[in-house]
Amino acid sequence: MINVYKLNVLSRFSFNILMTLSLCLTALCLFIPHIYARIIFFTVVGVIIFVCERSMKLLIPASPGFIFWFGNFVPYIIGGLGSIFVFKAWGESDIRSYENALFYLGIGFSFYTVGMLCAHAFIASEKENGISQFGLNINPLSVCIFSLIIILPVGLMTLIRGSSFEPIYYNLIIGPLMSIEKLPVILLAIYLVQRNPRWWVITLLFIGALATSLEEISIGYGRQKIPITVVTLSMVYISMHLVYKKRISYFGKWVLFLSPFALIILFVINTIYRENINLNRLASMEEKEEALIYSSRELFHAGDISIEYAFPLFDRLVEKESIELMNMVESGSIEKAGWTVGDIKQILLSWVPKIFYPEKGVGYGRDIMEYYGLCAPDNNIPVTVLADTFRRSGVVGIITLYFMMGVLSTSIALKLKGKYGAFGVVLAYYFALLHFELNNSDALSVITLYIYRFISSGLIIYTIMRISGMLRVGIFSSNLRPVN
Repeated sequence: MINVYKLNVLSRFSFNILMTLSLCLTALCLFIPHIYARIIFFTVVGVIIFVCERSMKLLIPASPGFIFWFGNFVPYIIGGLGSIFVFKAWGESDIRSYENALFYLGIGFSFYTVGMLCAHAFIASEKENGISQFGLNINPLSVCIFSLIIILPVGLMTLIRGSSFEPIYYNLIIGPLMSIEKLPVILLAIYLVQRNPRWWVITLLFIGALATSLEEISIGYGRQKIPITVVTLSMVYISMHLVYKKRISYFGKWVLFLSPFALIILFVINTIYRENINLNRLASMEEKEEALIYSSRELFHAGDISIEYAFPLFDRLVEKESIELMNMVESGSIEKAGWTVGDIKQILLSWVPKIFYPEKGVGYGRDIMEYYGLCAPDNNIPVTVLADTFRRSGVVGIITLYFMMGVLSTSIALKLKGKYGAFGVVLAYYFALLHFELNNSDALSVITLYIYRFISSGLIIYTIMRISGMLRVGIFSSNLRPVN
């Protein structure tokens, strides 16, 4: 289908009609009450999204639709099947709830795809402006300045901890830096395709990617940060190869091959470490070091230790608590929450910093799970966008929100790909990669993504890259020819 469209045998209208018919025919699998049928449908939807975004000449697979699909495929399919069939962790009623969750997820992604096709049909296709090495001035000096801008404020945070300035500093300085933590990984992937990349520059960018999360990781939180970093790096690598025909280095190929194994090992080590350090913020460096050494040894000490500690990976991936929340709504044990005046207030005041608006974000995310008794006060179990949307307004809400996401995400990606040169491509990667963790967001966060988070983060990204000298060359210039 890709080649047919590229040869212009089909017009854009005909292509969209063909994709819509393919989606409708495949959607029949959703109404077969069996896990495998719904998994087949969700897999086919991923292929359709990939083909559509390929035809739009987006930065596949680091494009919003495919990234969002992949961010749901990992928990619902890999996590769900791993929990059910590898560890036999669920009872019969839980499996039925999982089947229902796949059904509603399939409906959501069906309408996301329709929204994506609508955006493609009504937004004029613009001539793509490619960029050489993404037109960025990524050299050792610019990377040093860039890394210091990120790392130094994090170090300063340790000096003012406990003071009256901590809340203001965290909200106005650390918060914005945390919002762009994917940027160093994107720059690292771009830098690695250059000739003779230096190891210490690579190290600086990798540290910059984890700088704002190091404290959480050191006490056992943030187990997902390192896997997300590796997945982000891999996605941008593959995208540069497919879209810009950049050859992936020998090192990059090994990263792609070893990533799945590294993710499991790192998760297991961090799970054991978390149990030993007991989320203690007051633990000394010696205690943390001892816990880390012990965790690494335990991974290989016993033959089945990896299986024992790998179970939380599958159990957490599938977000069983959010599936239970959907089951509570479906069974009528809790009423639909709908949308309130407070929700509208949160949306309208999304640009107001939390230091001036303390109620910002209160009662959303993990607070929802705690309210329904699905999350302990000292734990961090976020609600999924699917569960929160179903909790609010059922199937109608899922159809509306996912359709809106398909239209807005594709529209923004289509605009970014052909404008703003180097900065536009970096921002397009950043915007797409925001969709990877969008599954673990409440419905309100999805809306504010488009009116607040993306715009504010874009301003921060531009400022930091401009100060560091990476955008010293005109940000609107570009000279790499796009894929035909």
